[in-house]
This record gives sequence, structure tokens and C-alpha cells, in this order.
Amino acid sequence: MSPENKIQDHYDQMADVSECPKCKGFGEIAISVTTAKFLFAGPVPEDARGIAAATCYVCKGCGYVDGDA
Repeated sequence: MSPENKIQDHYDQMADVSECPKCKGFGEIAISVTTAKFLFAGPVPEDARGIAAATCYVCKGCGYVDGDA
């Protein structure tokens, strides 16, 4: 298979997916360490206090969801 065909196949597979609405495509969310509630999308700064990083539970960390979801 040529490189062009591999790229086209990958594009065709990605055509029916969209960016995860919860993590905004990062695959990671920030949660409160005391309540475990969602705080914001994206990576957590290293110096943040009371916040922990967690894998997005909507997209399972890939950053994308099915277009049908």
C-alpha cells in the first residue's frame, strides 16, 4: 500500500469522529482532589494545588468521540 493510500485510509476512518466535548481533544481532564468533580479540560499545571489529572471518562483518553455519540 502506498503512503498516499495509507493517509487516505486514516482520513476516511477519522471522518466520522469529532473532538471530545468534555476534554476538548486533550484526553485529560482536571478534577478536584477533595470532591473528585470535573474542573476543566486539558492538562493540569505542575504547581496546581488541590487539582489532579485524570483520563477523560467520555473518550477514554483518546480525545475524540464517535460522530454518532
